[in-house]
Amino acid sequence: MSITDAEGNEFAKKAPIVVDVQGNEFVKKTPKVVDVIPCGTQVLVELLKAEDIIGNSKIVIADNVKAGGPQAFVLKVGKNTDAEAWGFKIGDRVIISGNGIPVDDSACVATKEGRSVVLLEPSAIKAILIEG
Repeated sequence: MSITDAEGNEFAKKAPIVVDVQGNEFVKKTPKVVDVIPCGTQVLVELLKAEDIIGNSKIVIADNVKAGGPQAFVLKVGKNTDAEAWGFKIGDRVIISGNGIPVDDSACVATKEGRSVVLLEPSAIKAILIEG
């Protein structure tokens, strides 16, 4: 299924156009994002979905029931973050607090399809989960 405008033109086939307030085009084509590098003290994490945490079992949990905090994998850290001093490292599975700043996950080739990628301050990482 494709989305079309009133004239039947497909939106997917049109390149995004960036214009100023007068409508003048000043960027012919918006380049695709190919990487995300956290700045300063930011930490880039990949959020786990419920099925990643509890497996593929057919357990249904009501929306208002919380089964622990959100979990994520640490992907990258900003140059001003001493991850070791905070107690985590790249690749750790962690519990986080807060929502973070969403990032275009298509730029993060290491992510599993359907998982969100966000930027957080290191203080949002509350615990490291030891897998076994």
